[in-house]
Amino acid sequence: MANMNSLYEILPYSIDVVAACINNFTDTPISIIKRKAFINYLDSYLAPWKAKGDKNISFLIENDYIDFSFLQDYSNYYVKCFNQYPRNCIRLHFFSLDETQLGKIYDYSKKKDDNCLEIIKTNYLGFIVIRPIPSTFIARACLKKYETENTPKHCLISKKILSHILGIQLFVDTIPFIEQDKVLSVCATSALWSFFNAHKQIDYHRIPSPYEITSLAINNDDSKSIVLLNEGLTIQMMCNCIKSYGLVPLNYELHKEAPLFFYELIHVMVSSGYPVIIGLSVYSNKPTDNDEKNKQIFEGLHAVVALGDETSNALHFVATEGKIKTFAQNISKLYIHDDRIGPYAKIQYEDNSWKLELLKTTSSVQPKTEYYVPSEIVIGIYQKIRLPFATIWNFTFYLNNDLLNLINKHENTPEEVINLFESLVWDFKFEECSSLKNRIRFSDISNDEKEKVMNLSLPLYCWIIKAYFTNQMELGFEIIIDATDISQGNFIIDIIYYDEMFFNILQDLKQYYLAWIKKDGGSAFSDLIQHSLWPLYKYFTKTNDVFSNLDYLYGKIKIPKYIKPFELKNDEIRKQEPFIITCKHDAEIIKLDKNQKYIWVIDKDGFLIIGKEDDNPDSDNKGHPTLLQGRAGRIAGELRFKENKWFVNKKSGRYSYPIEYSDLEADIYVKNVIHEKFEVYFNEEFEFENI
Repeated sequence: MANMNSLYEILPYSIDVVAACINNFTDTPISIIKRKAFINYLDSYLAPWKAKGDKNISFLIENDYIDFSFLQDYSNYYVKCFNQYPRNCIRLHFFSLDETQLGKIYDYSKKKDDNCLEIIKTNYLGFIVIRPIPSTFIARACLKKYETENTPKHCLISKKILSHILGIQLFVDTIPFIEQDKVLSVCATSALWSFFNAHKQIDYHRIPSPYEITSLAINNDDSKSIVLLNEGLTIQMMCNCIKSYGLVPLNYELHKEAPLFFYELIHVMVSSGYPVIIGLSVYSNKPTDNDEKNKQIFEGLHAVVALGDETSNALHFVATEGKIKTFAQNISKLYIHDDRIGPYAKIQYEDNSWKLELLKTTSSVQPKTEYYVPSEIVIGIYQKIRLPFATIWNFTFYLNNDLLNLINKHENTPEEVINLFESLVWDFKFEECSSLKNRIRFSDISNDEKEKVMNLSLPLYCWIIKAYFTNQMELGFEIIIDATDISQGNFIIDIIYYDEMFFNILQDLKQYYLAWIKKDGGSAFSDLIQHSLWPLYKYFTKTNDVFSNLDYLYGKIKIPKYIKPFELKNDEIRKQEPFIITCKHDAEIIKLDKNQKYIWVIDKDGFLIIGKEDDNPDSDNKGHPTLLQGRAGRIAGELRFKENKWFVNKKSGRYSYPIEYSDLEADIYVKNVIHEKFEVYFNEEFEFENI
């Protein structure tokens, strides 16, 4: 479908039309194009949207597109080639609309039509950028991720990628994909490029081009030349590149005897929204040790980026010791950006390897199924994160064992409770404090637990340990851990309870530790200090500081809600001379006047401040703020003598306002003031007055 503007063209989608379009721009033979794994993967990737509601797919060609990443590569390398390659690309935008429906985009560009705009936006499937290079022509692909919700059993990393057509802003949830050009970039370079695009700490405008990535990677290795880069990048080179962008690179190798920790780390990172680079070996048939007829054929080393995973009921990775169960033990699929295949390619776990079943092509040459055997991973974390995941893993391992031991020691523990704890499954997350609080805000925990978390002072990054009921997939509790702490530190910040049973059990565990130390004395204490669960013991036995106790008794510190005009004099808050009661002797000096109206407030240090209140316009005795000269205080109220006793209430619009306290909370704080202050300091009768 031609249109009035030669910059754009709309065509019905088919893999042959796309191949013809690429052939026209790159001069790559159609036979080569149709044999490329990415082209056939694209056809399969778009199929679900085509099948959904019997929709057609069409695409819009943007014939003169400047891609920033390719422009960087062009200026650093291709411009110096004798053969003059163009610097501009084309971009193909895909929509789950037919030609006629997509053609309305031109109408919207000339007049506003909100309904048309909404249809275009909701049916946008993403784009691919074609660079003017033969054979390796995929400069960037941003295709809509699979339509699935992130759950403990399934997760995919994505970001909102912006594109413009005719002044219309379109967004697609994805992570950009790139094909290696085999000149400036190899598979490791492409993996790093997608890694940087997916990483939370890397701003979109800071993402390097493939040329810049390769340059940074070999910067500390004089034996490598970017012009003759044909051996790929080493793990150390990849780490050099990651480090240059302010991240701390961490490299872990897979130990065949204990693979769980390796896959646990992959699951933790991708489920927390952080990409993982996987170094692996590629085989053209299933790797075996003894089968001579089907002896494995090694195809080479490769690097991909893991951006998601999916778990099933099958147990694939078993803990070498203990009975701990985690979601990572059941990983059945990994979603990877493989620069040879395409974005979010699914690889299936099968007999100690990962199966990549390549799709049948429309050409006469069909690809073979491949098998991946991971050997190591590379991750990049924020430099202030000091607490390694190994510490979190060991802590959880021993906590799981202690909980099981404790449950089994109780003679009267119901069998269903024992079964429940034996089926606990653990999960781990790495979370920013703002994300954590926002998640808790919409969770199903009690309001008291929510308030506790909202008022926590948290570091920027936290490790989260979650315990689920396996049979019900319900969360029992989660432990918040300071990710910026050190391994030997008291890194537990708090425990959030979703089920009261876990609160009771962990309290029993606390008593178990205390009894152990009391029974065995110093030797037990010394053993516990060296134990991975020492931070849990310190959390159980920590004491509140003075201000925490004051918060509990008399409410939190707050500034007065407002200042009345007559409480100001010469631009300052009037200051009356109040009675500061710190001991019984102070109260004896005061001798309360039964004919006087009094107001009172608890200051930030927990002292009782009493002042007079009168109606004299020239008096400084005006209201609660004048007791503290406008400074912050706690609960406040009035003191009145009637019926042969003193009545104490919470009447203070400035310090006891209901937006901060519920009526019940304020009543409790006032009663605490009566019992802890008035009745202790004065030989009078005091009673709470409910107003």
